[in-house]
Parts: sequence; structure tokens; C-alpha cells
Amino acid sequence: MVLNKWMLEENDMEAPEKKSVIRRVISAVLAVFLLAAVFCGCIGGLVKDPRALLESLKTYRAREYLPEGRTDFFDMTSARLASLESQLGRQLPLNDEMSELNADFQFGLNKRTIVSGSQVMYRLPNGQLYYLSQYETLRDQAEAVADFYRGLNGTVPFLFCYIHPGFFNGGFALPEGYDVIDRGDELGDEILAIMRSAGAETMDSRTFFEGTGYTNDDLELKTDKHWTSLAALLAARLYAEKINELTGAHLDASRLDPGNFRTERARLPYDGSYGRKIGHNATLDDVTVYVPDHATELTRHTLEHTGKYVSASGPFEESVLRKNKLVSEENGVNTEAHMALGLTLGYEEIVNHGACEDLTVLVVRDSYTCPICAYLSLLTRRVVSVDLRYDDRSVSQLMEQCEPDIVIVSLSRMMMETVDIRGRF
Repeated sequence: MVLNKWMLEENDMEAPEKKSVIRRVISAVLAVFLLAAVFCGCIGGLVKDPRALLESLKTYRAREYLPEGRTDFFDMTSARLASLESQLGRQLPLNDEMSELNADFQFGLNKRTIVSGSQVMYRLPNGQLYYLSQYETLRDQAEAVADFYRGLNGTVPFLFCYIHPGFFNGGFALPEGYDVIDRGDELGDEILAIMRSAGAETMDSRTFFEGTGYTNDDLELKTDKHWTSLAALLAARLYAEKINELTGAHLDASRLDPGNFRTERARLPYDGSYGRKIGHNATLDDVTVYVPDHATELTRHTLEHTGKYVSASGPFEESVLRKNKLVSEENGVNTEAHMALGLTLGYEEIVNHGACEDLTVLVVRDSYTCPICAYLSLLTRRVVSVDLRYDDRSVSQLMEQCEPDIVIVSLSRMMMETVDIRGRF
């Protein structure tokens, strides 16, 4: 018995790699059968949008589920399955309807905190919706950016901008006691403390709108997590002033005063992703986009998150602004107006043919900073921006390709919570 046991243990140790390959092959074969079963179900009408399932299998979607540092066939197969499983859960019959009905019922009872799926929303006094954050720490994410800054060793000016969703100094605040179930402020303070301890120049969006006289209604969408176009315009001026300070450039930041812009409004009221989770009780938004009054001539090259390449030239309202988003309609409301200045873009380069300052700005960003980049392009020759969720290149590779005069890392807390940016700098 002892000999047999020893022989079994010896055999187990002899070929772990072979066993691992066999297991992976079996997993891949089972994955094929699972995919076949799922799509048979689609044909049978088990899901509402089979195309969404196909989309979930694409590389840019599956990458979010890929283990760090793993890129081989078997790892990507597992990641595609995880992406498919997540999408399938959202596509099952009545899944969204039951979740919406539950949240709508809670909202109708005038509850301040609303459970939606596995997350909790809080309704601010003006009807604005905010997701409470349960993350304990974002230290590793912040340290990755700090290490990148240290590695630059002063070779190029660097700026870190922290975007805090939902709140700013002078606006609404969570009532006392909610810090037990929301750690948003603590996470923001942690991120900034790490960057400042590394010696990086920083900006904190919680201070951007203090003393401006604007309110939450002016600066933040009620039914969506994003800022209004006005908030992005105000923030862009602050970025321009900081760029001047760090590079010695002379960008005319005063040109970004709201008085130098006219407005274009969405044809229908806007209902964002948060609002759609609670049904007809949501307070809809009136989306207004700020367009420069002065003559402009720009060229935009965009690689969208779907992998589609788009190029456009002309004045700001034709090259940078997506007017089709302002007239979009779905069930009597607009669900795309917030995309009029981009947001979910993998890579974008905007060249201003009339800019007086020959400066290239590289911005590592998420959806909050995309419209800020659009307005910065009115002042400088070239703005290159990238969303690490949808672009495989590292920041170092992007720097080699575009040779920037300044690097700006501008990320929201939500981006750092949900996307592992380690290894991308």
C-alpha cells in the first residue's frame, strides 16, 4: 500500500505540464459545446439580443476578464467565456425588467438608497443618482501610475488628474453616516496621497467647480455618471492653465470661457444608464453641448472601442462634435446624447490646423476626460488621448509614437476600481 501510494504521488509529479495542457484542451472543447448550446438558445429566443452575445466574445470585451500577464489561446478562451457568461446573465428573459421593476418600486416609495442588482444607488436631493463605492483600497492601481511617473525621471512634464464622480466641493454631499457604506472620498484621498508622495503634480476634480456659482444641476447629469458639457469645458480651462505652468507654453485658456461658446441641445430628454435602471420615475436630463463661436478647423482620427476607425475634418461642430447623438431616439427618449463629445473611444487624435501653440499633449484617460480633450484641442496643435480599456499599447509605446510635450494621466475613481491598469504603464 505504501509503495502504491508513493508510485501514485511520483506519477502525479512527473508530468504536471502535460496534465495542465490536457485540462486546457478539455476546457476548450467544453467551451465549444457551451457556445453551441448558448447560440442554439439564442435561436430559440432565450435571449433578447443575440448580437450582444456575439459582441461579448470579441477581444476588446474579453480582455477585461483576462488574467494579468496571460495572453495565450487557453487564457483568452476562458476570458471570452467569462465575458459571454456576464452578458448572458444580462440577456436572460425578464432579468433587466425585474431589476428595473424592483428599483422603480423603491424609487416610487421615495427611498434615498435603492438596491439595483448587486449595487446600491443613492438619490441626491435633486434626483441625481450615485452608486455607492464598496472598494477598500486602490493602492496598487495608484502605485502603478506613481512608478511610471518616477520612471520618467523628469524627461517630460507629467500631470496626474483625479476625477471624483458624483461630488465636488460646494455641491451636494452624502449625509453624515453614509461613509460607512461609501468609501469614495477615502479612496480619492488615498490615490492623491500616493501620487503626491511620489512628487507628481496633481489636480483633484473635487476642487474644480468650487466658487464658480454652478450647481449639481449645471455640472452633472442626473441619470448618468458623467459630467455635463459645461463641466468638461470648465475643467479644460484648468487643465490648460496647468499645462502652461508645467511646460512654459502660452495656451490662451480664457478662450475656454463659456461666454465664448454657443449651445446645441439634444432633441429629446436624455435618459442615462442609471436612470434606465429605475424606470419611468427617473428625472430626465436636458443635454446641452457647448460649441465655440469662433472659426475653427480641425481633423479628428478616432479608433472607437468597437475597433471601427473614423476620421473627420472641418469646424469643431462637424469634426469633433457627433451631432447624430443629439438626435438619437429610443422609446421616446435620447440614450446617446452624452456621447456627443466621444466618451467610449479607444484612441483619438485631434489636430488643430489653426492653433497658435505647437504643442502635443498625450492624455491617458477614461470617459470623463474625453470631452475635456475635445475642448483642449481648441488651444493646442495636437491632442492624443487613449483609453487603456480599448487599446493594447502601453503608455510608454504611445509616448514613443507621438513624442508628447506633456503626459497627462486623468482617471476617474470608477476607472481605477474596475480596470486593472497595472502593467500598462
